[in-house]
Amino acid sequence: DKIANANDNSIDNSNDRDHHQELLIDWVRSKEGGYWNPKQDIRNGGVFANQAITQNELLASIPWECVIETDNDAFETCHLVQSLSQEMQKKKESKFEPFIRVLKGVLQQQRPTNDATMAASIPSYWSKEGQELLLEITGHGSLPPEDPLMKDNEWKNDCDLIDADATLLVQTHAEDFGMVPLSSQYNSRGGNWTNAYFSMEGRGNDGSTRSNQTT
Repeated sequence: DKIANANDNSIDNSNDRDHHQELLIDWVRSKEGGYWNPKQDIRNGGVFANQAITQNELLASIPWECVIETDNDAFETCHLVQSLSQEMQKKKESKFEPFIRVLKGVLQQQRPTNDATMAASIPSYWSKEGQELLLEITGHGSLPPEDPLMKDNEWKNDCDLIDADATLLVQTHAEDFGMVPLSSQYNSRGGNWTNAYFSMEGRGNDGSTRSNQTT
């Protein structure tokens, strides 16, 4: 019974996440220049084609007004973490509310416990046991990556003091210039780096981040 209940909850959570993604798509479409190709769907945290997509066909266009931007490189200062943290605290009052709701769902999915500072996506947020196993496998520094737990990473340590959840989201979902709705859904590289590529145009109301299918 417990297993069945857990599976039912998982399905409900997945349906909620997909619904929130659909609302996010509607929000992007409502902005001038916003576009989402109807030949694709978002399901279970990824983008799936529902019919044939040709090479270089436009998949999405994200207006700059939908992007949580930073004045500096996202991974050189904590400016983006601070901006994201402020928007998350505004909740429904945030002008990015549909995007923030999706990002909060990402956090809920990644947390292995109810501890808001814990998440399972990258080693620095794993359990103590998981981190120790990783260090053992990598020979405690004899194999790359260097500092896999990011204990000596000044950027992460400084940004964690502002907001650990926002820091995690920036680490796992940000571009160098900001947080872009829907872009992380294309993270899968399709085995041969042939899924999608991104380009930027302008920096204003008419600007966008574009994703195009390649073969």
